[in-house]
Amino acid sequence: MWPAVAVAASAQIIGSFPLHLFLIPRPWAEYCAVHACHGENASLNLMARAELERAGRNVRRAKGRLYFDMADGDEGESGERRVQALSEVRCVRSIRRVAACVEASGPPQVGMAHPAAQLAQIIDAAADWDGVVADLKALGIQIHSCCVVSRQFRQLARLISAEPAHHLHRELGLCLQRRLGWSPQGRGRSADLTLHLHIEGPRLLLEVPILQQQKAKLGGFFPHQGMHHVEAWAIARSLDLEPGETVLDPMCGKGTILAEAAVWWPNATFVGCDVDPGQLEHCRRNFDWLKQTAVLHQSNATAHGGIPRSNASVDKVVVAPPWNRQFGIRGSLVSFYQGMLLEIFRVVRPGGRVVLFASRKVLPKLKAALSLCLEQVHGAWRITAERGFALTRATTGVILVLHESPHAGAMPASASILSWEGEAPQGGRELYEHWRRLRAQSFPRLEAPLREAPLRGGAKEGRSPALRFLRPVLACLVACIALGLRFRA
Repeated sequence: MWPAVAVAASAQIIGSFPLHLFLIPRPWAEYCAVHACHGENASLNLMARAELERAGRNVRRAKGRLYFDMADGDEGESGERRVQALSEVRCVRSIRRVAACVEASGPPQVGMAHPAAQLAQIIDAAADWDGVVADLKALGIQIHSCCVVSRQFRQLARLISAEPAHHLHRELGLCLQRRLGWSPQGRGRSADLTLHLHIEGPRLLLEVPILQQQKAKLGGFFPHQGMHHVEAWAIARSLDLEPGETVLDPMCGKGTILAEAAVWWPNATFVGCDVDPGQLEHCRRNFDWLKQTAVLHQSNATAHGGIPRSNASVDKVVVAPPWNRQFGIRGSLVSFYQGMLLEIFRVVRPGGRVVLFASRKVLPKLKAALSLCLEQVHGAWRITAERGFALTRATTGVILVLHESPHAGAMPASASILSWEGEAPQGGRELYEHWRRLRAQSFPRLEAPLREAPLRGGAKEGRSPALRFLRPVLACLVACIALGLRFRA
């Protein structure tokens, strides 16, 4: 319920200025949940809707969001009960309190200016700040600074056609400073809380984040993203990692598979190798973002003794070797894969597990290299699972799971479904959504939004304002010198 005082104050403000906006006397929705992924009918979004229907009421779907209300609890306990119920929702990116909602009564009149300061006063007077403060208090969050942002600049510009949209952000920040004592911060600066202006049809909403899912669990937020997080999770899941085990990726690249494994099985030890120091630096930054460590080596995993590990020193090995497409290979692919596999079998412990990822196109050459290796290594390795899936429309990916067999001889037929998949579809989009649902089953409870520290060593995060200014100046200077030398010649 919106306070009667706020409604009366808003009506007074609206009556004193020739704006085309009017205030909704009741909120359109108390909360909104931001979708975890794109697509209204994606599996995670359908799971989120089911969770919200159990926790709240009046669930309404919008583009990229789900709006809903919460049932009131006993007096003095409703805030704690609401937060407890909301934190049980897991398959969303974040949950926000809808502090205010302003609706346009019609299209803006031609030539009419709508000053940002007046619109900010209307939103501030209409907002249910008591409810916002109650939710933040129930979460134990203390706010000293805030920032107002929006991604819909063109739509905001239509509402305040006389001024840039960021003027509304600034004016709202000043209103919050006067009302709640929150110091306003500019976009890009560290703030305790970031408020979002969102336009939904004719409505302008001010949303306050109160709960969020961990970005690492959602996936897709690594500073240097390589393979998609769902496929990387499926490959890492096939390792069956246990706490304390050591897992090696001898051609880790950006470390997407290792980093995804570190998200879900953080108590393992992660070792990565690659010949490219730039790729290893990207891997290091991904682990820095996770606040975890990985032992990284610049080495050639196809040479004898190229992996800097002693014999039988790692428990599990995972690798997605190059397919001679993005990263070219000199010589024969079979010889390349053979050298890699010999090194893998040297360092893996007896009874260990090896998971390989390749395309259907290079799979025959990988299997030929495996057959040659089995003639040279001690122990009998066999393929226990061979899972194909559509990586892209034109590429089929294959996950191979290898175990050491106690009995030598011909390889038996391998399973076409991985042991952890359950009743899985054979392929296509349905298989991808099945993996995504299985991954989401381990999502933790939502947590209070925390201010993130800048990433160490990042390309953008570590760049000072002076360097950002000097870079285009130096580029223009170099271009002018080159142009002058050309005319002189």
